[in-house]
Amino acid sequence: AGTDADTGTGTGTGTGTDTGTGTDTGSDTAALQPLREAALQMFSRGSGPGFLAGVNHQRIVEGRACDHRGLPVGDCLGVARVRGRSHIRARLSANIARGDGVLVEGGKGGKGEVGGRVWGIARVRLRGEPEDVERAAAGEEVLLWLGPERSVDEATPGRRIFKTSDPTREKAVLSAIEADPRKRPISIRVEGRFGELPVFSARGGSGLTAEVTGDMPVDRARSASAIEDVLQEKLGRLGDTPFLLAEISVNLPEGALIPASSLNRARRALVEKLLQAARRAYEVSAISSADVLAGAQPPDREPPPGGLFVLCRSKAQAEAALDAGADGIYLDFLELTGTGAALRELRARGASWIGVAPPRIRKPGEEKIDKYLESIGPDAILVRGLGALREGSIASTNTIVNNINTPDLQNTNSNIPRVGDFSLNITNRLSAAEVLGRGLMAFTPSFDLDAAQLSALVDSPFGSWAEMVMHHPMPLFHMEHCVIAALLSNGKDFRDCGRPCDRHRVSLRDRAGMDHPVEADVGCRNTVFHAAAQSSAGIVLAAQRSGVRRFRIELVRESDHEVRQIVAAYRKLLQGSISPADLRRSLKTENGYGVVSGSLRVVTG
Repeated sequence: AGTDADTGTGTGTGTGTDTGTGTDTGSDTAALQPLREAALQMFSRGSGPGFLAGVNHQRIVEGRACDHRGLPVGDCLGVARVRGRSHIRARLSANIARGDGVLVEGGKGGKGEVGGRVWGIARVRLRGEPEDVERAAAGEEVLLWLGPERSVDEATPGRRIFKTSDPTREKAVLSAIEADPRKRPISIRVEGRFGELPVFSARGGSGLTAEVTGDMPVDRARSASAIEDVLQEKLGRLGDTPFLLAEISVNLPEGALIPASSLNRARRALVEKLLQAARRAYEVSAISSADVLAGAQPPDREPPPGGLFVLCRSKAQAEAALDAGADGIYLDFLELTGTGAALRELRARGASWIGVAPPRIRKPGEEKIDKYLESIGPDAILVRGLGALREGSIASTNTIVNNINTPDLQNTNSNIPRVGDFSLNITNRLSAAEVLGRGLMAFTPSFDLDAAQLSALVDSPFGSWAEMVMHHPMPLFHMEHCVIAALLSNGKDFRDCGRPCDRHRVSLRDRAGMDHPVEADVGCRNTVFHAAAQSSAGIVLAAQRSGVRRFRIELVRESDHEVRQIVAAYRKLLQGSISPADLRRSLKTENGYGVVSGSLRVVTG
């Protein structure tokens, strides 16, 4: 414990969220099990409730296969030669029949897998020859013949056998679908008062709504029967319609009665209106793409000041970046509580511009993270999601227009400049105009752009508002599952994992031997970064000529020495002191990966 060495975790570390063939955590019922098995038989690479059942980093999808396996059906006992044919000898854990598809799992990377259709099944008997059968049940020992063109010699004893296809079950599922076409669920609300006509309103998906008024007033019931049960029964008669009653809500006085005949007429009228609404045509404007592009203009204000900015994940990196000539830094720390102290210390040592970066994903209830980052007084905040973009734009509008008080935005400091991050996916002039129109000081072009597309975006009137990332290890994916807690603790979540992320570094080693860093954020979510940093050095000079004045370097695990080397090299590139080729040659990191073009590579043909 307490070491800082990388831990190579190998391939197949299980960066998923559940295990097994779909067993739930307690909400299962016997009635649902056949349906679940049918779904998993059709397609499954491992299934379960995921994080819908709550965060549990120890419950992960098995990482040994990347394709469809179906359901486990038994274990391989070896290969047997009977009647001149090679058979897979198996102990069954589930039923199997002729025509089913089976697979005997192989080793690493699927090496040695054996699979095919079952041509023949022979039940092994204590005495005498094996007995040919059409199907066999769980618990039996059988010989499986996969036909004359399938070699099964590589089937290894002890390997699991999966049923990859079940034609009988698949046919039954398809027949059920054809016999019962999918219906659209709707919710119906009934409201009214004694002596008044009731109102029936229905709502379905994709904005489908309808409303009708009953033809008989709400009366008082002569018996104690519940109106809810009557409404459920009468309004739920949708058998010959494309709709299904999913929910009903009632706002009627106690003891209310609506005649059954009136309910039936209201149901039919409601269905008719829903059908009309589903058929309605949407207006199509005559505006052309040229008109749309003409309206996409930069904001009527001065572009943000330029400079070289460095996103840092530790105070040591921030200090090294400032020492090497960075004009500003962003703090993207694991520990929120350390961010404020680091910001104050860096200001004390002369840092003139310090921005902060919130977590990449913000769930409901986590708004306090943004509030805290605003409270420490940064010079800018990275906006990483549409929710934060919306809140910031509303806060800015409220400050300008009558200082409107929006309850969910109380204490939001709308005066702090905001910079849109790459995750807003700004790929063209339209999206750039949209986010800048919502008050952003600058935007980061999307990482989905190749070099030609990125150059086209910044070589536009929006170039002066772009903050172009010149150097960064590409974030490959971001997930709720914490690889670090799964591998280095027995804890389910942050409450009992012991926070191994504070003491260890974990990387995922791919089949080429590259170690991709895994970093946790304050919400215990993991980002996996590419081992080699991506560089846009080749288009930086052209971007400068197009008007780009803000450039960014993003760090992950670089040492102080590497930070100084990287920042100094790009500073020289921006000043025209070295060429892009010289920069690439100079940036050989300690792991030897250097820099790559990555997603900037232009693919033709």
